[in-house]
Amino acid sequence: MRRFPLTYSEGQAGKIKDEENRMNTKTGSFVLLDDEILSIKLQLIEELKDKIDFSEPTIYSTIWTYLDEFEQKAKASPTTKKPRADIAWNFIKNEYRVDKTTLSKRLNKFIKDDFKRGIILRDIGTAHSLLNLGFYKESVIISGGVIEEILRLFLEAKQIKSKNNFIDYIKICEENNLLKSGISRLSDFLREFRNLVHLSREKVKNDTVNISVAKSAVSSIFTIIDELNK
Repeated sequence: MRRFPLTYSEGQAGKIKDEENRMNTKTGSFVLLDDEILSIKLQLIEELKDKIDFSEPTIYSTIWTYLDEFEQKAKASPTTKKPRADIAWNFIKNEYRVDKTTLSKRLNKFIKDDFKRGIILRDIGTAHSLLNLGFYKESVIISGGVIEEILRLFLEAKQIKSKNNFIDYIKICEENNLLKSGISRLSDFLREFRNLVHLSREKVKNDTVNISVAKSAVSSIFTIIDELNK
């Protein structure tokens, strides 16, 4: 069963003429085309294969075979053209009205290190891709990590001392009027769901991260960056 509900069929995709027509009216998210999903899945698989420990071949041989077969098939497809990052930022530009270059300039006001800024931009694109692919929990976790690091580097640039944890970053920003209270509450809410990376915390059905939570998590990244630039 396909896990990507935000996708048009090939026939429908052929009728799409511009980015504005790619909005899913039910979810408010942009629709991924088949070739874009293929490109994203291929790169995610390549990253996954680098990180998984395959030291127990009996357990992981089936997983490896699947990943390897999909990777080879995807590479052979003529539709696999766009890098995942390019696809993600095309959607981000249409959805949040900001491109990668502009966002990088905003971050550069308090993150002068090109490497750190590049990692943040990379993870923003990844969080957005995971959201559109239906990996809501993963999207929330990465979004939380992005916001945490942005706040840490912002306070560091302002030479404001903190206890080096997400809760304190939010508290310090609020006490210094660096974030509006509503936005800081959103970040705090995001922190709670970020803790769901620990499976033991998912005790009831309502703890499961859904699309609404994931969209709020990704959206809060851009909102907070805007606030820190005021």
